[in-house]
Amino acid sequence: MTRRLTLAAAAVLALAAGCGGDAGPPAGSGPSLPPATTAATPGATATPSEPAPTARYEVANGRVVSGPRTVEVAVGSQVIIEVVADKDDELHVHGYDKEAAVKPGQPGRVAFTADVAGVFEVELHSGVGLGRLRVR
Repeated sequence: MTRRLTLAAAAVLALAAGCGGDAGPPAGSGPSLPPATTAATPGATATPSEPAPTARYEVANGRVVSGPRTVEVAVGSQVIIEVVADKDDELHVHGYDKEAAVKPGQPGRVAFTADVAGVFEVELHSGVGLGRLRVR
């Protein structure tokens, strides 16, 4: 019985010695896999998203459905005003003389640096008053 235990212990030690510091299977012992790589999805491009508008208005049936009455920004700020309407029109920011065409399904958008202090009307050329831009 002692001899069997001695042989069993020797077998366990031999197996343990062969497993120490395992860096993978020995060469030629199985299929070789290439190292993992990171690849971009075909057709995918990393594009920066457009900045969010400072003010966004929605106009339907000649009336403002949503949007701020007054937009306040500091002199030197980047301003983006966007309008979605159900009819062709033109967005106009007085004082800065910024204009953009507005078409159904295609928002009109103006972007500029607010470098002049004051209060300026924002409207559609059809006469719909959207709000005011206050630059301080």
